[in-house]
Amino acid sequence: MAAAHRRLGRIVAIHARYATQDRDTACVVVLRRKNEPPFFVTSPQTGPSGVWGEYTSVPIHPEEAFAPWLCQEGGLDTRRVLVSLWQETMPPHSDEGASRAWSCVWERTLDLRRATSVDAETFSSDGAEPRVYLAVRTDEDRYEYLPVSTPLSEATPMSDSDAGRRSYTWAELQSLVHLQAELHSATCERIDALLRSKILRDSSGNAPNWSGGRICKGYEPSNVTECVPSPLVLRDTLHARHEALRQRQQRLDEAQALLQRLRDAHDQGQQHTRDLRETHTHIQQRLAERRAELLRELEVIYPIQLVDARDLLYSIVGLPLPNGVATTTRHASSLVYKTHLDEYATALSMVVQLVLLLSTYLHTHIPYPLTAYGSRAVARDGISIMSGPRAFVLHGHGTEPYRYEYAVFLLNKDIEQLMNQHGVPVLDLRNTLPNVKNLLVTLSAGYSAPS
Repeated sequence: MAAAHRRLGRIVAIHARYATQDRDTACVVVLRRKNEPPFFVTSPQTGPSGVWGEYTSVPIHPEEAFAPWLCQEGGLDTRRVLVSLWQETMPPHSDEGASRAWSCVWERTLDLRRATSVDAETFSSDGAEPRVYLAVRTDEDRYEYLPVSTPLSEATPMSDSDAGRRSYTWAELQSLVHLQAELHSATCERIDALLRSKILRDSSGNAPNWSGGRICKGYEPSNVTECVPSPLVLRDTLHARHEALRQRQQRLDEAQALLQRLRDAHDQGQQHTRDLRETHTHIQQRLAERRAELLRELEVIYPIQLVDARDLLYSIVGLPLPNGVATTTRHASSLVYKTHLDEYATALSMVVQLVLLLSTYLHTHIPYPLTAYGSRAVARDGISIMSGPRAFVLHGHGTEPYRYEYAVFLLNKDIEQLMNQHGVPVLDLRNTLPNVKNLLVTLSAGYSAPS
C-alpha cells in the first residue's frame, strides 16, 4: 500500500549518500527535474559509504542556497525529482593516463512527499546493486532519510544511444550553471531598464490613466504611440540636463575654490593672531619690568620710613604723617601731637604727588581727581552733596574741619582704588602712608599686569 500523502516544509539542506561494493569506483549522485539541468551534485567519492554525515554535499547554484522551488514557504511546489547515480569509467582500449569518463548507472524517480523514510541505522552497503539514500533537513532541524529504491519498472529507461553518449564533466556542469546565472542576471537587468526607461504621459504632462482600459487619457490603445516623446524631444531633454549638470559642476568648482581661499585667509589670520599674541606677551613682559623699575625709583624719590611702631607712624620725605590726621587728638603720642599743621599739609601734598605718579605708571584711573599746588593739594568730588565748592583742600588752616576731613578721606579712597586694582589687600582705610608703602613694596618686587 502506498505511503500516505504528506507535505514537507521548506528544505534547508540535502545530503546524498550511495552504497556500493566497489571500493575503487568514484560515484556521483545528481538531482534534477525533468527537462532541466541538475540543481544538486555531490562531490566525487570512492568506495562504499555507510555512515550518515561522512561527506557533505553542497548545491552548485552560484547565487542561491538551493533551487527556488525547494525553498518555498509552506512546503514544496513539486513532488517528483529525478535521482541518478553516475560512475567514473575508463574508456575501452585506453591507457592508464587517459582522461576518465562518467556514465549514468541508473536514473530513478523519487516522490519527495510520498517516499517512505527509514532509520539511519538501516543504511548499509549490502547488496550487489548500488543504492542511494537522501537525508533531507527542513526548517525545524528535522531529518528524514529517504531511500531511492523504486522498482525497476519506474526507472527512467535509457536508450542505447544515451548509454554510449559522453556525459558532462564536472567543469562543464559548473560552466553551465554560471552561464545560466549570467543569462538570468542579464534578463533581469533588461527588464529593469525597460521598466525605468519610459513612462507614458499625455500632452498635458499628467501621469497615465489606466482606468477604462486606456493607457493615456483621451487616447485609445491604437493611438498610444502618440503619448511617447519623439527622439528629438528626448535628445533635447538630455542635452538640457547635461548643460544643467555642467553648470552645477562649474558652480561647485567655484564654491570649492572660494572655500579654499577662505581657508587660506583663515590660516593667515590665525598665524597673524599668534604673532600678535607673542608680540603682546613680549611687550607686556618688558612693560612689567619697566614699571617695576619706575616703582623702585619712586621709593627712592619719595622715601617712606617707619617713625613710631606703637602709633604705626610713618614719614614721607622726612615729614611724619599720622594715620587719621584730620581726627588726631591729644591721646596720641607727643611727637604726633606736636607736629605742626603745615608739616601735615606738606606731607599730604607729597602723598598726592606720589599717588598721581602711581596712577600714571600703573595706568589706573583714580575716582577722585587730585591736584598738587606746593603744600596745598586739592581733592575733587564732582557728586558731593556738601554745600560750597567741589574742591576740598588738604590743609588744616583756613578750612572747615569737615571739609578737611573729607579731603583726607577722598585721598585714602584713591589709594584704596590703586590697591584693589592690583590685588593688594587694604587693612585699614585710614592708614595713608602704610597703605602706600605696602603698595610700593608689593608691586616693585615683581609687577604683573592686572587681569
